[in-house]
Amino acid sequence: MTPSRTLEQLALFVDEEVEVIPTGASGYGVVGREAVFELEPALAGVAGKKLRVGAGGHAGHAGGSLVEEAVRVALSKKLGGRVRRQHEVINELLEANEDVTGKTAREALLGGSAARAALGGRDLSKWSAGTPFEESQSDTADAILFAGDEIDMSDNAYALLDVKSGDLAKAGQAPNVISANKLFRICLGAVEAGAMPFDIVYIGVGYRVSGNRLVLDKPRAISLFSINEDVYINWASANQLQFHPLEVDQDYKGTPLQWADRFIGSYVSAKEEHARKLVGKVEAERDLVRLARRTAKKG
Repeated sequence: MTPSRTLEQLALFVDEEVEVIPTGASGYGVVGREAVFELEPALAGVAGKKLRVGAGGHAGHAGGSLVEEAVRVALSKKLGGRVRRQHEVINELLEANEDVTGKTAREALLGGSAARAALGGRDLSKWSAGTPFEESQSDTADAILFAGDEIDMSDNAYALLDVKSGDLAKAGQAPNVISANKLFRICLGAVEAGAMPFDIVYIGVGYRVSGNRLVLDKPRAISLFSINEDVYINWASANQLQFHPLEVDQDYKGTPLQWADRFIGSYVSAKEEHARKLVGKVEAERDLVRLARRTAKKG
């Protein structure tokens, strides 16, 4: 996540005049996997956009932040108030319920345990109207898409949206997508409740560097819960899931709840295997320490 700019500041990134897609245009009235299909027309205008690069260049978070903000503005212009930043949603929820105090009571406003795992990374007891929360790198999503114009934390009323971008000229490592530990808590909460209350959608955007501009390629929106292949966990990179949204499959035919149940099982198995490897390394290193000390005594 990156510090946000105002809509007026970002208007230069996108067309000024666009058609706003009305609430419920998808015909579903809820936001589940349908969010992917609803995002397609909203993202259509992103391809070919040219973003000006600052003096710091486009490497790392600099280029990513430009793409994230351009996508968010494009979605906001198409989908109106249905798209909001995660921290803004939490601020509005707490402001509308100022009589609710305490960390546990305020977290309950977010919904069940799956929603709390996804959205409750802050200490909500520290919120006040005078000190609202700001955007944070620990936020799960760049934005949240709601089924209607109002904030609604009901099951299937929203989807979490996160933008992942990359230089198409560089075939690098897949980006960090989400903490495997966090996703385990989300999926565990869903399995316990018997329902996955929201979708998690990743928007992949490739770009090419042209002078001091980033030229955006066609975006692709994918549902995490439609990935059929085993998602890769990089234990050496803060236990992050890593994949390319532009390349990953969307072939899973089960429900999001079934996906969650499959993931918690594979997560535990993968963590057990990782732990066994760590134990083996520790034992080998302990043997080396003993050998070194015996050698030193003989010398």
